[in-house]
Amino acid sequence: MALIRKLAVLGIVAGAARQYAQNNPEQVRVLAEKAAQFVDGRTKGKYTRQIKTVQLKLTEILGASETGYPSAAPTRPTPHPRG
Repeated sequence: MALIRKLAVLGIVAGAARQYAQNNPEQVRVLAEKAAQFVDGRTKGKYTRQIKTVQLKLTEILGASETGYPSAAPTRPTPHPRG
């Protein structure tokens, strides 16, 4: 029963984080950059590639390129209708 409660709380927290990210994408980007620098410094660069991958994925999710402008390219290719 305790596991179900923990999962329920985790779901609530994840929903709140998702809502915050949608309402404040630039602030989330800044905080993620600071967190990435902190973790990269603490791991002495051992996981730099993985950290950069997470940063790029977060930028993609927030809907902007590294330049801060919205991405014009769709994230998934659209299928061509046959006919």
